[in-house]
Amino acid sequence: MTKKNEIYDIVKTMLADRFGMQESYVKSDLAFSAFGADSLDVTELIMELEDIFSIQIEDEKISQLITVGEMVSYIFEKTSQKAVK
Repeated sequence: MTKKNEIYDIVKTMLADRFGMQESYVKSDLAFSAFGADSLDVTELIMELEDIFSIQIEDEKISQLITVGEMVSYIFEKTSQKAVK
């Protein structure tokens, strides 16, 4: 099972690389809109996260995940559920 801080580190690195910023700028309370991400950016990010963590993020849930921390928590829940099954 992946730990929450490991998920955060992966997401933080991905966002920093994708949007050309330093990892120190990426904080849990930072909204995805702060990255200048458009809907295509978010879609690509979601697809990449689904591949990395072998999960499926429901379309209706995507619009509810506003911040980096919310995304990390959601991925942690999904990976934890998968580990229990």
